[in-house]
Amino acid sequence: MSIYQIVTLFLEIEVICSICNHHVKNFVDLGQHYLQQGKTKLGKQLVEQGLANIKLVYKEDEIDKTMMHLT
Repeated sequence: MSIYQIVTLFLEIEVICSICNHHVKNFVDLGQHYLQQGKTKLGKQLVEQGLANIKLVYKEDEIDKTMMHLT
């Protein structure tokens, strides 16, 4: 991996994590992307970080859809 690729990768991760560091889906999606690219260690780390952000698990039918516009 070249220095340019390493710096680009680092900046990409830093920007994503600084903008939306509490979103599970962003980390998991990015982690899955890196897993598909063969970057296993980084992919696993991002997926684990995303899963660590889970605070509440609920069923789809338990969501009050009338309140969705308030969030």
